[in-house]
Amino acid sequence: MSNVQSLIGDLNGLLTDSKRRFPDIRSSCEAAIKVLKSYSLVVPIQEINKEDHKEEILKPFILSCKSGNIKLTNISIPVIHKLILAHLIPESDITQALLCLSEASNLAVDIQLRILQCLPALMQKYPITGTNLLDMLAICSSLTANNKSSMVVNTASATLQQLFTNIYDSIGESSNEKKKEHEVVIDNDETVKLDSLSHEGFLIFQDLCNFIDNESPTYLKDSIHIKLYSVLEIVESIVHGHQVLFQTHKELTYLLRVRLFPSMLKILNSVTKNFPLVNRTIRIMNVLLSTQLENLKIESEIVLSFFCHLVIDGGETEERESNWEKYMVLELLKNLFSDFSVLKLIFQQFDYNKSMKNVLKELFSVFMVYLQKSNTIVDDIVRPVSRLAPGTFSTDGSSSSGSALHGSNGNYLSRTTSNLKPSVLDHLDKLEPPGNIPSTYGIYLIYQILILFSDGVANFVYNLNDESKDPISLEADVELANALIEGCGVDVSLLYENFIYTSMDDDSFNILIKSFQKFTHATGLLGITATRDRLLVILAKAIIKNTSKNDTNEINSQSHSSGSMLQEQKKHLLAFGGSLVESISTSIAGEGSNETNQANTSSTSSTRSTPVAAPHSALTSRYFNSRHVVCLRVLVNTAISLKSTLQDSWNIIWIALQWCGYYLDGPDQFSPYFNNTKVQQTLKESKKPQISAQDVTNVENSIKKLYVSIGDSSVETFRTILITLTRLSDFALDVDNEKYEDELPISSFNKSYFVSRLAQVSEIDEFHNWLIKDEESWDIISSYFIDLGTKRNIHFSLRNYVVEMYMKVIETVAVFGFQHDDLIEETSQKTLNGLNGYLEKLFGMGSSKELLINNRETEIHLLILTTLHTLIDKYDKNYQQTWNEVFKLLNTPFRAVKKDEVEDTINGDDTRSDEGVLLKDKTQLLVEKSFDTLKLILDEFLSTLPFNQFKLLIDTLSNFVYQQYDLNISFSSVSYFWLISDSLKSRMVSFKCETVSKSHDKQTEIHDDENKLLELISGEKIESYNFYIYLNIYLLLSLAKISKHEINRAQVRDGAIQTFYQIIDVHGNVLKNKSWDMIYDIVLLPNFFTIVPESRGKDWLDSLQLIFTGLISLYNKFVLNDDNGNGIVVKWQYLIDYFDKLLKLQWIDLNLKIFKSLQDLMTSYGGSKNINKQVGDLFFKIWSQFPIEYDLINNNYQESLVQYMQCFLPLYKITSKDLSISDMDLIINIFNKCGMYPVLPSNQSDNAKPTNLQNSILQNLKLLSNVDNNINLRPEFEPLVIQQLSNIIIYPYGIRNRIETKLQNNEIVKNKLPTFVAFSHLSLNLLNENLNNFDGVFSSIGNDNAIMKCLKSLLEIIENKSIGINNSGKEQSLSSLWIESDLIFVKIIKKLINHRDNNNLLTNDEFWKLIIQRIEISFIAYDEKNQEINITQYHELIELVLPELLKYENNQHMIEDLVIKLYENSYLYKFNDLEIRLMDQEKYTVDKTIDNLTLYKFDEFFGTTESIEKYPNLRIRLNCLEELINFSLGKDTNTDSQKIVLKQLCEKYLILRASFTFRRILNDIKLVYKCPIPIVQQKELLMILNGLNELSVKNNNNDDLKKLSRLLIQLIPYSSRINNLDKVLPQVLIKISS
Repeated sequence: MSNVQSLIGDLNGLLTDSKRRFPDIRSSCEAAIKVLKSYSLVVPIQEINKEDHKEEILKPFILSCKSGNIKLTNISIPVIHKLILAHLIPESDITQALLCLSEASNLAVDIQLRILQCLPALMQKYPITGTNLLDMLAICSSLTANNKSSMVVNTASATLQQLFTNIYDSIGESSNEKKKEHEVVIDNDETVKLDSLSHEGFLIFQDLCNFIDNESPTYLKDSIHIKLYSVLEIVESIVHGHQVLFQTHKELTYLLRVRLFPSMLKILNSVTKNFPLVNRTIRIMNVLLSTQLENLKIESEIVLSFFCHLVIDGGETEERESNWEKYMVLELLKNLFSDFSVLKLIFQQFDYNKSMKNVLKELFSVFMVYLQKSNTIVDDIVRPVSRLAPGTFSTDGSSSSGSALHGSNGNYLSRTTSNLKPSVLDHLDKLEPPGNIPSTYGIYLIYQILILFSDGVANFVYNLNDESKDPISLEADVELANALIEGCGVDVSLLYENFIYTSMDDDSFNILIKSFQKFTHATGLLGITATRDRLLVILAKAIIKNTSKNDTNEINSQSHSSGSMLQEQKKHLLAFGGSLVESISTSIAGEGSNETNQANTSSTSSTRSTPVAAPHSALTSRYFNSRHVVCLRVLVNTAISLKSTLQDSWNIIWIALQWCGYYLDGPDQFSPYFNNTKVQQTLKESKKPQISAQDVTNVENSIKKLYVSIGDSSVETFRTILITLTRLSDFALDVDNEKYEDELPISSFNKSYFVSRLAQVSEIDEFHNWLIKDEESWDIISSYFIDLGTKRNIHFSLRNYVVEMYMKVIETVAVFGFQHDDLIEETSQKTLNGLNGYLEKLFGMGSSKELLINNRETEIHLLILTTLHTLIDKYDKNYQQTWNEVFKLLNTPFRAVKKDEVEDTINGDDTRSDEGVLLKDKTQLLVEKSFDTLKLILDEFLSTLPFNQFKLLIDTLSNFVYQQYDLNISFSSVSYFWLISDSLKSRMVSFKCETVSKSHDKQTEIHDDENKLLELISGEKIESYNFYIYLNIYLLLSLAKISKHEINRAQVRDGAIQTFYQIIDVHGNVLKNKSWDMIYDIVLLPNFFTIVPESRGKDWLDSLQLIFTGLISLYNKFVLNDDNGNGIVVKWQYLIDYFDKLLKLQWIDLNLKIFKSLQDLMTSYGGSKNINKQVGDLFFKIWSQFPIEYDLINNNYQESLVQYMQCFLPLYKITSKDLSISDMDLIINIFNKCGMYPVLPSNQSDNAKPTNLQNSILQNLKLLSNVDNNINLRPEFEPLVIQQLSNIIIYPYGIRNRIETKLQNNEIVKNKLPTFVAFSHLSLNLLNENLNNFDGVFSSIGNDNAIMKCLKSLLEIIENKSIGINNSGKEQSLSSLWIESDLIFVKIIKKLINHRDNNNLLTNDEFWKLIIQRIEISFIAYDEKNQEINITQYHELIELVLPELLKYENNQHMIEDLVIKLYENSYLYKFNDLEIRLMDQEKYTVDKTIDNLTLYKFDEFFGTTESIEKYPNLRIRLNCLEELINFSLGKDTNTDSQKIVLKQLCEKYLILRASFTFRRILNDIKLVYKCPIPIVQQKELLMILNGLNELSVKNNNNDDLKKLSRLLIQLIPYSSRINNLDKVLPQVLIKISS
């Protein structure tokens, strides 16, 4: 925004150009400038509030515009725009302003454009109504005339539209409480009362309608001429931008209905089709239908019907150029369909209303008719439009390049070729319709409409599951959704069917299918079965149908020869007796290939033999393309989402999947075409699958998802799927000679498909185990396999396959069932009954008279018995009573000989070394064999192990761990502890957490006694819950001992540690609370808390990390929420002591892990409910007592300190309430010591960003500072934080210098010394935030030291002009550290002044010395930019502190210091030697110095012609001189008591300063003759003289002033040599002489 200075500049420019020819403009400019000078130059012009000032400022610009002078107008119009934006034009002068703009509108183009800029701004800033509004519209409309330039016309048209829109914006903003004094008569003589704005809006909109009807306006001026196209655009903009206004204002709705709508229909019905006119009309209709439908119900029905007729009128023979109007209508409908709320409203108003016309249904019918007439790219099968890429994957194993597919000529739907950008409706700047409309554009628009409708309906249905809806509205929405889909379902299905077969690119097809899926899913969710099934059948047919009508005859002719051959074979086979049928049939499939015949002689090949009956149809095409894949995936996904509602419709899904199985995998092994190369060769490559490897993967993944979903189904859905598969299998295998009659045919080429799927369904039943849990499901599948497998009228290979599948089902059920203890009995019963059921039925049938059949059935019997053997072998429980002897045998390798004895034998007797090696190898074999047996027991029979054998099992397994022969066995043995623990847990669960009764006392007694635990486990005779608890503890003890004793084998040690804590983590929740005391006393303390690394290798580091992780998890789960007072403290004490013991090892890498573990522990503990102060003290002690030392070599030490610092966050959350001042002081000292770390990490710099250690300290200080956290720092700690931050910000000076001095001779680290720049800068930012947050620092007594420390640190930064972090791209003055420090310095002073009653600093000499020092620093600058900053900083500070300084009398010496500093820095150039002698402060007093200068004898001494040497900070020194003068005059002071002191001091030093200047000027002017005096001296002289001229002469200064007259009198002869000196010099002489 402009300020006064900028406006004065504009007036000066206008003043310059109007001096001679336009005196009135000149005088008004001068008056305006005079007014503006009464304001500060930097004041924004919008702050000028006086009306008379506004008028004075506006007047010259109004006159300039009226002058007709282009140059003056060019200057004035932008300024008027500026005044408008600043609201600087009085409302009374708006008419005058508009008049001047109107007069200027006939000038140059650039002026016209600038006028157009002013109009919208004027309307937005002022309430423009009535005549002013009409004048504004007249100005704008005049600029749309044809005689204007195109740029002006276009801009004026857009501006005019904006002005009209703003009119109605103001109506919308007007209050309903405004006085309604106008009346308007609307429909049925109803009178509507309106306020002024609404009435004006009514009249203007009425005139716009008059313009459309070519009638004269009634309200707008006759001079307002608007083109018809522009009027239509304005109307569209008004209605579109003010939807609610038109909906709520009856008078505007009346105009829409009575005036606008008829006019639009009249244009549309016109015989002559004017493209721009029709375009804008349809756009208005679009807005009306989408926003005003409820108010224009009848009219909307009329226009929608009109559009329907417009779309279908004419035929294919029409020229494409004449179709543009249809395309506009389709685009309009697309816009309506894109907003489902509009679509829903149309349906509610018409189709859903029984008394109204079915508009939406009619629209869909029109779309279908249009497609039937225009869609010439529809095919009868689904296929892509592009070529297959070379090397495309064929599921037959071959590579196919493929031929050119349908649509490759480019005549297909796609977003790039069928769409039009911009749309026809958006061609507003064209007089003719676009000539590049694609031939398929109309089809593509209907395609988009269908997508939009489906997505809208689907989303509406999905949102019905909104719990926030009330039941009544929810029920209404459901009824509406049902009615919508039922009413449009058939038409939508037909449209989808048409488009699915329409040629389009992949992207368009994918979008279509995706919307199809959503619509089908929504339909299914609502339970509209008929529509859902119709859609599913459409999709299934698209998948199944792969042969075009043109291809059918070709395939039939190609397969004729092979079909004849098969029919001939059939005739010969039927001539033989039934006993030979199956024998001979085995040779058919291999005819023509000797190798195949030989392979088929084996039993394996016999299972693949061909059935006797020939197929009922020839081998059909296996053509399958990527589009089929897409359709299949959608069908599967739809089935997954609707699985529970499909019921009998699962037929559709499975039949489609069967056909896909045939297309992708070929005929199954029971088809006559399986491996028949002659028949396969009759298929062309183009009739085989034409899909990529990715498509194959996609199909496989989709089917996998289907099976996973089935496995997660409800039992009702599971049963339905089983029934569907068995029913389809019967029809496919033609078991009962029944014909399947349905829309979708069953494939005859892979009849076994459904049998395979039944077996596969059992494999996915793992989650629910319905085949075990649900008797009906098991009966369905079991009875079906038994019945089918015992039928002797089907081929043996098929029977064998059926039985194999049945055995697979039984084994799968056993695997799944025996995983669950609660299903074991049921599973064993079902599996055995399944095996027995088949055999019972087979035996019940009796023996066959055919030897071949009996032989084959014997093989099946063997297969069943083999299955039974497998089940018994896996799940036998016959060894329940003999495990004791088994374990004794397993332990014999360790009793026989020990490894140490073998090695002693080898080392002690060289003669027997060979035998010793042999003995060692054999012993190892014993261990290995024994372990293999143990693995079998553990893997297979652990669930049946008697309870009293577990200790022996644990001891045995421990022996295998401790053995030294085979590391792998030791490592594997450790892993089996988990299996045992899992088994123990399952048994504990079976006891249902039985409470301890008799054993309770014993449990209490053995807390710290391992021997008692062993006695209890060994002597227990009754299986109980407590016994398994003791076993679990004993197992954990064994693992703990292994972890402790395995000091050399890291793998074994780590495995034991991991297993131990995994068991604790997963199974610990089944243990009772008392058990944890036992685990702690017997297991943890003697073992884990005594583990100390034997070396500093990585293996020990990994092991300790595992221990830490495990302990943290254990404490978090089982100790954290224990409320056992002192007991819990002891547990934490031992853990902290363990960490402390490891920290004392001073292993840096280990320290890093310890600190991370402590952080995790404290984080978890801090989030618990039972926080104990004693535990918090433990955490604080270990953290605070860690010794911090500087390691200059090892970078990891600094990383460990980073982690150490990160521990503070959770520690502080735990201990914040209990910290004392000494604790906080200790914390701050730790931060300080870490912050001063003297070496940077490798390859890092801390100039732009702090190191990780520095950053972690900052984060901790932020925590203390209550930045981004919810823990408020206690007030007594605030000074400590402030003081620490004050220390950090000056690290780059004192600390950096100390480090550099100490390490400058260290060659290793001297290039890695920190600068602390970023650390300092970010700390300063944090300090600033703290000063904002810690208001108590200033409001509490006793914080003076912290504040003084802070001020001193800030002063050091300011004095050093520290840049801080160099932010590239920013001005240095905006980002320099010293500037930010100064702002904070001032902020602190302000806070101290505001809280003067709560601190003593304002009466402290040290404080004022700092202030004076800061002021003195502001006098030092060496570049122009810094001088400006310093001056600003000086004024800001002096205005703040001077009133306070003057309040106290004991500050007089400080006042004197301030004056002296001003005086000393008021000299603009350096003294010469003579002046140094004359003004020697050590020798002369001020008065004596004045005498020396004023009594200087010019005749006796010569001066020097040497050039003066100006100080570099000249501007600052001029400011100091000016301040000295101001203070002498008594300005800027508020306290009368000290005002005199300050004034007198300044007068004294000003006179001294004047004496110097006058003497120097006289000395130099006499020497230079007529040469000019340097400008700086002239300026200095005039400043001092002007100051003296304003100085009041009093008794106290009269004598000193008169001394100056001695020099001033001598200046009189030279007064003409210096500009203005002759004016001011006499005045000064008169004043000081009087």
